Amino acid sequence: MEGDIFATLAKWAFFFAALSLTMRWLGRSRLRPRPQEQAMMLAYPPSMLALAIVGILFFCGVTVAAMIWPDPQHPVLAVCMLAGFIVLPGALLADYVHARHSVSDQGMEYGRMSGRRGSFRWDEVKRVHYGRASGWFKLALQSGETVRISVYLMGLPAFAECVLRHVPAARIDRDAQALLAQTAQGKPPGLS
Repeated sequence: MEGDIFATLAKWAFFFAALSLTMRWLGRSRLRPRPQEQAMMLAYPPSMLALAIVGILFFCGVTVAAMIWPDPQHPVLAVCMLAGFIVLPGALLADYVHARHSVSDQGMEYGRMSGRRGSFRWDEVKRVHYGRASGWFKLALQSGETVRISVYLMGLPAFAECVLRHVPAARIDRDAQALLAQTAQGKPPGLS
């Protein structure tokens, strides 16, 4: 009985240590210096691509293993559920490829996970909010659209400077304004 408790605690300790190291790695990789010509571009760091590929390969492997050694009670359900988990790192891969943005003094061009692109001028921004749970800066536009900028992106300081310079302070939530000021100084929000 006591051995079971230690085994469970060791598993959880390993899980949290691995998660902590991964988040630290992602956090550092988004802060790496970039060439000057990429200063106004926001994109995910290559570490995000690596994480997506490892996730896809892992869940593909687990799904194949479930097909080779099926669950005797629910073989089809187990395989379908595991195959469904491939969608999560797949979405991360799609976001890595398509969610590339560029900022300028005039406005911002952005990309969505689906591959759809758009643009707006800074005077079209109706509200700027920061979602702590999601880790996104959310820009509500006058058109009714919302543009989400992940804190995992490289290039956040340039984004923060442009928002603070061109969007009236009355349109930026107090928490978002403080985080944008901190981000403009090269200290983006922590990864949760």
